[in-house]
This record gives sequence, structure tokens and C-alpha cells, in this order.
Amino acid sequence: MPCTRPILLLKIEMKKNKSQVATTSLENKNQNSNRILFFIIFLISFIVFANSIPNGYNLDDELVTNNHPLTSQGLKSIGEIFTSPYYKDDMGYTYGYRPIVHLSFAIEHQVFGENPQVSHFINVVLFALSVLLFLKLLLRIVGEEQKMIAVIAAIFFAVHPIHSEVVASIKNRDELLAFLFSMFAALFLLKYYEKGKWQSLIWVAILFSIGMLSKKSIFSMTIVLPSILILTKSISWKKLFYIYIALSLPSALISSELSLSRFTLLSVVSAALIFGIYYFKLIVLSGKKSWKFILDDFNFWLISISMLLVFLLVNSYFFLIPVLYFLLFFSVFQKEEKGMYLLTIVSALIGLRFNHVEFVYYSLIVLTNSYIIGRINKEKVNFYFYPFYLFTLFVLVFLNPKIDLLPAIFSIVLFVWLYNKKVLFGLFFSFLILILAFLIGGSINNFGVLMLTFSLLTLLADFVRHQKIKKIASLFSIISIFFLPQIISHFDNNVSKKSENIGIKLNSKKTQKSALNTIFQEGRHLEYVENTLVEKHTFNETIGTGFSTIGEYSKLMIFPKELSFYYGFSKVKTVGLDNVLVMISFVFHLGLFFFAIWQLTKRPILAIGIGWYLLSILLFSNWFELVAGMVGERLAFTASAGFSLFLGCILIWVKPEFNFKKPKYLEGFVLVILLLFALKLIQRNSEWKNKLTLMSNDIKHLQNSAQANNLLAINYISNSNHLDTVNLAIKHFKNALTVYPDFFNVNFDLALTYMSINDTMNAIKYFERTIQLDPSFPEPFYKLVLVYDSKKDWDNYYRISKQLFKFNKDPNSFIIWARANLEKNRPLKAKIILKEGAKKYPDNKDITFCLKDLESKHW
Repeated sequence: MPCTRPILLLKIEMKKNKSQVATTSLENKNQNSNRILFFIIFLISFIVFANSIPNGYNLDDELVTNNHPLTSQGLKSIGEIFTSPYYKDDMGYTYGYRPIVHLSFAIEHQVFGENPQVSHFINVVLFALSVLLFLKLLLRIVGEEQKMIAVIAAIFFAVHPIHSEVVASIKNRDELLAFLFSMFAALFLLKYYEKGKWQSLIWVAILFSIGMLSKKSIFSMTIVLPSILILTKSISWKKLFYIYIALSLPSALISSELSLSRFTLLSVVSAALIFGIYYFKLIVLSGKKSWKFILDDFNFWLISISMLLVFLLVNSYFFLIPVLYFLLFFSVFQKEEKGMYLLTIVSALIGLRFNHVEFVYYSLIVLTNSYIIGRINKEKVNFYFYPFYLFTLFVLVFLNPKIDLLPAIFSIVLFVWLYNKKVLFGLFFSFLILILAFLIGGSINNFGVLMLTFSLLTLLADFVRHQKIKKIASLFSIISIFFLPQIISHFDNNVSKKSENIGIKLNSKKTQKSALNTIFQEGRHLEYVENTLVEKHTFNETIGTGFSTIGEYSKLMIFPKELSFYYGFSKVKTVGLDNVLVMISFVFHLGLFFFAIWQLTKRPILAIGIGWYLLSILLFSNWFELVAGMVGERLAFTASAGFSLFLGCILIWVKPEFNFKKPKYLEGFVLVILLLFALKLIQRNSEWKNKLTLMSNDIKHLQNSAQANNLLAINYISNSNHLDTVNLAIKHFKNALTVYPDFFNVNFDLALTYMSINDTMNAIKYFERTIQLDPSFPEPFYKLVLVYDSKKDWDNYYRISKQLFKFNKDPNSFIIWARANLEKNRPLKAKIILKEGAKKYPDNKDITFCLKDLESKHW
């Protein structure tokens, strides 16, 4: 009996050891399996891009290599690299700041010299590493049980044809480096979550900052990465706050380009979204709080964030206001509606103090909507009410209205009083305003939108109070969301017709404007053929074109058949909300958003994939900053990772036992799709061999892109002066003018081309057209002066010289104008012109010589 206990303990210990051995054996097996998996994925990623290595230089590669003023010097220019903009021309025009990209090429040139094949090889290796890190991140998130999700996502990401531009174009190494370092930062973020070491958090800040200094296109990851921890792990508010400090604040600083107001806006928006998701999970998804608490706090959250955005958009220098709101939010978060009323009153007082009626206006909107929500805070609010509410506030932010204060106050007070006395009176008032809004339309302007907003909110609020018609309320709220674009369009009073004679040239440096005043302003100034939104457009067209843009990206994600080196006018153009494709895009992306919300608790990884895609692609929707070409395949690189994750989740949802090792119908179908993607990608890489190969291939489906035709024509001329090549250039110049007759550069280049083959008549025609478009540009005048001089056509010589002198009073114009007067037998006039020129340019020897020559003839 005394020996029984030790024997029993020994048996238990032996079982434990066996269990530990089994666990260790399983872990070793998984590690070996993962090593093989990593090797296979790396091999796939490398092989599908291997045929891009022999390619030469291509589109815009001169921005980073090929006799670049900084990178070609190797490491000698390292100091200048970090103190110089990304692009700088001889005229002093600059844009962007991406020192890590230039540094990578400087190191490459120091070691290997300038060689396009070496650059392509490095790009392929960087891509393969990016895919591996993406796979490693997903494996850490989904775990061994859902390993196949990560595998499918990584393979789709590796072979997607849309990535050809990023990898096969040397210049687009910026996207590769940005994504690569964001993945490194993500892995250290998980390490910090698991072990809580400060060193990991410091590495997160350093690595992500390096990524941001490569390209700012990864800014959306400052929200995506914390959201992954929030939705898949159990993270404390304190840890999340430290992550926000390490990840979001440095990124906001880099993106802001040292603008204090922009830094404040970006940091506050990041905080709002990160902590909004955190509290959404804590309150709504966990079910720990009552519905009354959810209504009070969730509504307060929505309104607070809307107010933060509005204040900065109305006046960017009021950067202290969103900070104040952000701090007050946490102090009154659980104080129900009293804190909300307090903040709206404070904001109204600030508006009155600084004489900004918009502040008071938005405060009244918040107060009114708060009251409406307060009336129903004992009931469960319809699920679709909040998306509608967010979208309405989004509309109000973009409208940025200025209205008379007294009518607004009177109407709101009347509404609240009627609603408080009897619900029926409030509803009647709402219906009345609603009818007036549709009947009177534009004459009530933005005030009508205000009344319409809380009228619809009132209707929704009262509908959901009655359980019998709750289904009708759901239907009504959904319909309201889909018809809101038409309502916005109805009230849009900013309609402006585009000028029939726009007269734009690509080097005019015209200021571009976007809906949010280019918050992420890193790119260069654009022209109409590059982005049609630089011209006057309505709010309706801003929203419509944005949905059209992201619709194009989604189409390329799903059906990457027609890939293009350039888009722009009129491959993509300004469209309104009444466009069929815009409405399809609107429904599709709104559906994705609702689908993600629906799956948050059941399949959080799927929701993360959708969120990753939407947040990343929205940056390039032309709502935040105008994009060159309106659509760019390279800009979808980060977003495509989220899309690939979404596809992986969908396939495992459809078939949980999905396995490539034992393929059946679904696996076979997916393998066929992946094979087709890979073949398309390999074919596309070969088309990136050089500029002419790329452009001549793509022009088959880019006949309606003015800039694509222009770029191809320029490359034909720069590659050969053979008559057949010149004729091809002329053909594409004319195609560009068919799409856009007022294309300044094309008219001028076409005139030069005709001049090179001695077709004087056509040269004169297009030089004259160039002058009509922009008389301030002197070159076509000088060319015509030479032509008319050679033809002894003194009448036209005189006409052109007079126009030249009117718009451009440089030294040559004085001499030419004097010569024109001499040919018209007006020597005294010529002498006066030369004396004026000598007075203005006393050191100019040509003017002095001509004047002395004229005086020596005693005229």
C-alpha cells in the first residue's frame, strides 16, 4: 500500500512526458511542413516573375535610376538623398519624399553599377520576400487549424497579374519596399502583443517608418494592423494605446509633410478608427453592455468623430478643437447624453466666439440627432440605421455648407418642441420638410439637406419603435441608403460646365483640388488628361468618380484581363451618381462593408480581409488625393493582399476541408484559376520588356486614352527618325487629339513632328492651334517666325511677332518684333522697340548690336 502512491505518480509523470514528446513532435512536424511551404511559395513567387529579369528600363525609371542625379553617384550622395525631394526638375518644381527608395538604388549602384537586369532581379527577390512575410503574418494570425486560409491567400497574392506593374517596373520598387517593411513591422507587432517587450514596439515604429519613407501608400495599415489584434486577440486598452503611439503617430507625422493641422487630422482619424473598432468589439460584439448603453455611447462615438473631421475640414488651423474633443470623449464616454450635449454647446460657443457659423451649424445637427436618438434609447435600434447615419454625416462633411443661422435655429427649436409635445406633430413636420425638400429642390440649398437629414432620421427612429413594422423600417432604411446619391444630386447646386476651350498643357503646374483638400498630398500637380477632376466638378461627380475608380480596381482584382500602363481621360473620366457602373460599384462596395460587419463575430479573419482591402483602396479613390491616370495598378498592391485574404476565407468557408494535396472539384477549379493568373502574369511581364513593347501592346485597348496615345507617339519619335516610325507617331498624336482636341502638348509635338519631315502646312496649322490654347508659351511663336521667315511671308511674320511681343517680352521678342516692323518699312517703330529692349535688358549684346546696326543706317 505505501508503494502505490509513488508508482501512481510515476505513471502520471510518464504520461506527461509522452504528451510533451507528442506535442514537441507535432510542433517539429509543423515547423518542417512550414519550411517546405515557405520554400514552395518563394519558388512560385520567383518563377512567375523570373521572365521580367532580362527586361530593360521602362516607364518613369529615370525617377530612380538610369543616370539619375542622386542614385547614380552611389553612396556618395547619401546626405543629399535624405535632404532632397523624390522628384525635382530644372525649373525647381518638386514633389514627394521617398529617401529609402533612392537609398536602395544608391546602394545597388555602388555595388553592381547601373544595370537594368540587376534592378529587375532585386525587385523579384523583394517581391518573393514580401509574399513570404505576408504568409508568415497570416499563419501567425489564423494558426495551424486554419493554415489553408493563409496558403490560398499567399498563392493568390503571388500570382495575381495586377502585380506585374509593381515588380516588372523598376521604378515601382517604392511599393515593394513599403509593403515589405509594413510586414516586418506587423510581425514585431505580434511579438510585442505576445511578450510585451518594449524593444519590439520600438522596432514596429522604426520598420513602419522606413516603409512610410519608401511610399505613403501603406498608411491604411496603421488601422489594419491594430484591428487584426483587436478582432483576433484579447488586447488591453493600454497595450492598444502604446501600439497607436508607436505605429500611427510616426506615420501621421511622415504623411503630414510637417503640416501641424494635417498631422492632427491624420492622428485623430487613426485614433478614432482604431479605438472605435476596439469599443465596437467590447460593447457590441462581446455583449457585455446593455442596449441602452450601446445606443448612448455608440451614437456619441459617431457624432464625436464626425465633428472632429468637420472642424478640421472647415478650418484647418483649428487643430486644437479635435484634440479637445478626442480627450473629452474618453472622459464622458460613459456619461450617457449629458456629455454629448455639453460638447455640442461648447462647439457652438467656439463657433460664435470665432465668428464661424459652420461650427454652430454642425453643433445644431449633432444636438438634434442626439435628441432623436435619445427618444428611442430604450429600444433596439435597427441595424441599418447607423450606416445610414454615418453616410449622411459623410455627405454633410463634403457639402461644408454656409447657411443663415436664425432659420436653422428656429426650425430645429420648432421641430424639438413639436416632437416633444406629441410624436405625431413631429412626424408631420418631418414629412412636410421632406416634401418641401423635393419640391423646392436647389432653392433651399444645403438647409434643405439639413432638414431632410433629421427628417429621415426621425422617420427611421419612430419606425423602429414599433415592433410590428420593424421589417418595413429595415427595408426603408436600406432603400434610403441606395437612393441617397440621387437626393444628393438633386440638391447639388455647384454645377459648372466645363469650358469648351480648356487650354491645358502638362507643364502648367495648375493647382489640383480634391474633396478633402489633398490630405495625403505627396504626388505632383496633374492636368485634365491625367485626371479629369482637376477641372470644375460637382459634389455629385466627386462621389460618382470615386465609386467609378474603386469599381475599376475591383474589376481588375476579379477579372485582370485588360491591364494598362496608363488609364486617364477618357479611359476613366468624371461621372455622376446616375451612371450605371457607378451604382453597381456603390452597391458592391457597400455590400462588402455590410458583409464584413455581419461576419465580424463568426469569421473575423474574413472581415479583416475586407477591411484591409477597402481601407487600402479608398486611399486611391480620388477622394483624398487625385491620382495620375485616375487609376494605377501599382496602387492596388497593398489592397490586393487584403483581397487575397478575403478570397482564402471565402474558399475555406465554402469548403472547410479544402486541400490542394487531395484536390477535388473546388480545388481543381481554384488551381485552374491560379494557373490562368500565373500565365497571364508571365505574359504581362514580357510586355514590360521596354517602353515601346509595353505601349504598342496596350494601345490596342487604350484608343480612348489621350495620354496613352501621346506617350506612345513620343516614344516612337525618340526611338527612330525613320519615316514609317514618324508616321506612326503622327497617327497616335492624332488619336490623342480625337479624344481631347485641346491637348496642348500633343498639338505642339505634332507640329514639331510635321516640321521634322518638312510638312510646313501642317506644322503651321498645329503651331497656330498651340498658340490659341496657350499664348503665354513662347516656343510655337519662335517656330512660326522661322517658318514665315523662310517663306518670306512677311504679313504672317508681322502678325505672329506682334502676338509674341504682346505675351512674351523677352530679349528675342524685342528683336523679332523690331525685324517685323522693318520688313513693313517702319524703321522708326523698330528703333523705338529696340531702345525699349536695350533699356529693359542693358546687358543683352544682341539687342545692342541690332540697335547700333539700325542707327548706323540713319533710319
